[in-house]
Parts: sequence; C-alpha cells; structure tokens
Amino acid sequence: MNTYEAKRAARKAAYQAKAARAERQADAAHAQAHDMAQAIPFDQPILVGHHSERGDRRYRERIHQGYEKSFGLQKKAEHYADKAAAVGKGGISSGECYRMDARTLALQPPSSSMACGCAPSRSRPCHYVLTMVVDFT
Repeated sequence: MNTYEAKRAARKAAYQAKAARAERQADAAHAQAHDMAQAIPFDQPILVGHHSERGDRRYRERIHQGYEKSFGLQKKAEHYADKAAAVGKGGISSGECYRMDARTLALQPPSSSMACGCAPSRSRPCHYVLTMVVDFT
C-alpha cells in the first residue's frame, strides 16, 4: 500500500469512527430523553397556576431538547457514514496520477501555456502533463 492509499484508508477509517461515535451519542441521548419522558405519567396535563407549572414546563422542554439532540446526532452519523462510503469515489486525485494505465494516458512535458494537471501542490508542481490517448484497437 502506497502513501496515497494509506491516507485514503485512514480518512475512511476516521469517518467511520466519527459515524460510530455520533451513533453512540445519539443512542445515549435518545435513551436519556426516553427515560426522562417515562417519569411523566401518560396524559398528565400541565397544572396551570400550580406552583409546579414552571418546573414541569422546563422538564418537558429538556425532554424535547434531548430528542432534538438525538435526531441531530443521528443525522450527523448518517452524514459521516455517507462520507466514509464516498471516500475514493470522487474522481481522479492528484495523488493517483501514478495509477493511470499507460495504454490510455501518455505523459508529455508541459508546454508554457498548459498548466500541470497532477501537481500535488501549487508549491511543488510536477514536470509532466497527463493527456488522453484514445486507443480504438
């Protein structure tokens, strides 16, 4: 495995770890909000005018915030799982230039008007430009 493939594998593993961590946090937040909601009897109204009204409203708001946090973390986990699945499928990267098939690509020295297409960075341009060669045989 070369450095580019190692970086790609590390990036995919990092996204998978972030997705798993967000999934665990979402499950914990959902369980906590569910446990808090179990403390209120079903069909228990807020006693308007009673001294417990303010605390009851705040408690129900905390339950709501717990569920909202759980849903947000679930969405975050799905986002990172999608990113992990997409690693390596975004086209040709500058680190992948060495993997091109010699039958379909030819390396030519760059002309003065042509920019380099496989430069790893702007400060270190490579000395060749990839040009497409179509082989109909």
